[in-house]
Amino acid sequence: MRFNPWWLGCALVASFGSAQTRLGLHEVAPDVYVYTDGDSSGENPATTNSLIVVSPEAVLVGDGLGTEAKTRALLAAIRGVSEAPIRYLVNASWHGDHTGGNHLFDGAVIIAQREARDALLEVYASRPDSVRAPPSISYDDHLTLQVGEIEVRLLHLGRAHTAGDTVIYLPGKGVAFMSEVFFHGQFPGLRSAYPSEWLQTIDRASELEADVFIPGHGVLVDGGHMREQLLAMRAELASMILEVEALVDRGVPRDALMSHEPLRDYAKLINAERNLPIAVERIARELAGELDASSEAAIRAARARSNRAIANHDAATVASFWTEDYHVTTSRSDQTAGRASNQESFQAHFDALPDVVYQRSPVSIRHFASWRMASEHGTWRGSWTEEAGKVVIGGDYTAKWREVEGQWLIEAEIFTPTFCYGTAYCEQAP
Repeated sequence: MRFNPWWLGCALVASFGSAQTRLGLHEVAPDVYVYTDGDSSGENPATTNSLIVVSPEAVLVGDGLGTEAKTRALLAAIRGVSEAPIRYLVNASWHGDHTGGNHLFDGAVIIAQREARDALLEVYASRPDSVRAPPSISYDDHLTLQVGEIEVRLLHLGRAHTAGDTVIYLPGKGVAFMSEVFFHGQFPGLRSAYPSEWLQTIDRASELEADVFIPGHGVLVDGGHMREQLLAMRAELASMILEVEALVDRGVPRDALMSHEPLRDYAKLINAERNLPIAVERIARELAGELDASSEAAIRAARARSNRAIANHDAATVASFWTEDYHVTTSRSDQTAGRASNQESFQAHFDALPDVVYQRSPVSIRHFASWRMASEHGTWRGSWTEEAGKVVIGGDYTAKWREVEGQWLIEAEIFTPTFCYGTAYCEQAP
């Protein structure tokens, strides 16, 4: 039975109407809460959010807080709505403002995405005086948990704020806890971010069947019905990238970028004074290909360049990412072998459909170092206009990459459609 004393309902559980909510505990769906910690002053205060999922048997917490005092306040709030044991703590972000109180979650299984767990272990190694409470379970792409009868999916939708961000998705509740993939009203921290990939991660998150999107930082509005704010944050980040890219393209040296007062439109966001210069540097480093030298990063960068070539209808550049014996199985199960044949096919496609575009968004990449191979799994989307109207199609894909003389090239791809709408094309099953 859920324990909900009268004073908690008055003091902590905020209504979720159209007005902005503040600190404390907010019920965003039945048995699903968000605890907001931070500065209560100002129109849009600096805050950190934690997810709480309650069942009669167990409680799951998504992201703790950074200090013992803050964590104890969070635990007290949880006890206000449930006496069930806290079975799971998900470190959706590995940063200290979300993990500093890990050790206070007695008896909970701590879970994180693999990259996040590795990063937190590195933090502990560099700070011998810290209280160690690392995740005991890690996952790569997804992990499903049951909290009583509530299904909880842990999703790594791609690199964003860090290399190991987790989105906690409750399909039966229509809730997606975005953690630090989503900043609302606060300048996003890019110190360990992958700016362009962050945009793709938000795109994938926005496709979830959710009504409620909870930011890791920022006050809640409309009871967490914040898809619009999530997409607005994506637009802001995309604009930041384009602004820095324009300065770089003009030949502005990196050490002179700040003298041009970049991103001034975002200078009033919370924490902009600290985070804006870091963002400019990080975006510039990404544009220069300096963020990391891993095989995964190289493949992601190659995929991004391939996407740009497709958008530009540059069949020769698209083909430059294939091996000589490249083989593709299309969404209609057509098969074409050989780089030259596939280049001709692409060019014919571009010529016939002037507005055709395809976007491949990698979700996971695994590298088999000894064989110099890698597998890529992701989602794809295409669109074009026919006489009868516009076609939109998409689904999942798998690609096999091979390292050839230091360059990662695609050896084979299979595209499987999962949706299609727009014209009779979609009714003509192969």
